[in-house]
Amino acid sequence: MGRARLGGPADGRLGGGGAGLRPRYRDAIRRHPQRARLYGGLALVLWHLKRHGEAAQAFGEAVKRAPARALWRRRLGLALERQGRLPEARAAFQQALDLDPSDLPSWVGLASVARRMGDWELEAQACARAIALRPDAAHLYADLGAAFEAQGLEPNAEAAFREAARLDPDNADHHLDLGIALGRQGRHADAEVELREAIRLSPGEVIAWANLALGLGRQGRHADSESAYRAALRLKPAGASLHRGLGMSLYFQGRYEMAESAFRDAVVHNPAYARAWADLGELLSEQGRLAESAGAFRDAIRVKGQRIASYRGLGRVLLAQGLHAEAEAVYREALRVRPDDAQSHFNLWTALEKQGKHEACERAYRETIRIKPDHAEAHARLSDVLARLGRLEEAEHACREARRLQPEDPRYRHALDALVRRRRS
Repeated sequence: MGRARLGGPADGRLGGGGAGLRPRYRDAIRRHPQRARLYGGLALVLWHLKRHGEAAQAFGEAVKRAPARALWRRRLGLALERQGRLPEARAAFQQALDLDPSDLPSWVGLASVARRMGDWELEAQACARAIALRPDAAHLYADLGAAFEAQGLEPNAEAAFREAARLDPDNADHHLDLGIALGRQGRHADAEVELREAIRLSPGEVIAWANLALGLGRQGRHADSESAYRAALRLKPAGASLHRGLGMSLYFQGRYEMAESAFRDAVVHNPAYARAWADLGELLSEQGRLAESAGAFRDAIRVKGQRIASYRGLGRVLLAQGLHAEAEAVYREALRVRPDDAQSHFNLWTALEKQGKHEACERAYRETIRIKPDHAEAHARLSDVLARLGRLEEAEHACREARRLQPEDPRYRHALDALVRRRRS
């Protein structure tokens, strides 16, 4: 999303200087080698020249000569961060803060390093300390919200983003962040208010249009969702995910021809977009265009072989075509990708049953039940397979389990009655 982040130097004074000053500092250092400020001045010149490795060395020398001064440790942290030496940068910022807990730029620098290291809890802590020193800084609340969001703490993120928007109401990013946080909590009507405000302030914000479209769709307002996706596509015509979203909004309106066109546009712009290939496969399957559907599902698997739903879709289409052995192979490949997928074990039964492989069916259902013991349909179908194999006592036990799990389903009651009569005859 387009939020303001903690990028850039945490110390605004790390500018200025030039190549002409470097020899002067080096000459002064030769004459006064114990003066920390000379090393600090040289480091600032080197920073300005984008020689961050040398700048870090010079700041390190300043720290050695003035170890009790937080400034040099903070600036050392900045130089180390710029080089990507993140653990060392974090240590430098923390040492600066040990010396001066009120040093706002060091808290900002520590938050930036923590974010880059994926330590969202530390980033949140650093942002909170920075806010305590600068409670009117909206961008700090935005960064705090992002740290909470990364931890999955959506209510906390919402509160932080809301405060950012209160402090800086004309900043579209803050309303965007808040809208996204609300949407993730399923509060789509509230999210719509914030996202529309973000769009009013920044009409060219594609992410705001896309999230608005997504939220409208989740409210069942598919025509409005379509309009929002089209607005986003006017700003970003090559956005594959936007074309897919448009396709979904058209699909839910029953406009299948236009939905197909949108899905095809999505994969033109991103041929590796597995979800769009799978959506196209589902749409073609519903229209009875099974060979085309199978091709789309195969493309989905080709570009992302770990997506189990694509295997399920392909297997279902192959079964509808009467290609039972091929469907079996697809479901077995799905189980190679995800061995504990109960639905794929269950689907495998259909392919096996169509081929008369009853003993293999039994194994497939028992594996489904092992993974998902409360799968009533699997118990019922296991009962059917066992009955075909003449193992009526086991079949009755499996059917009783199906009825126990779903006592309101009349199918299981009738099947159990039939088994009991069969055993008594």
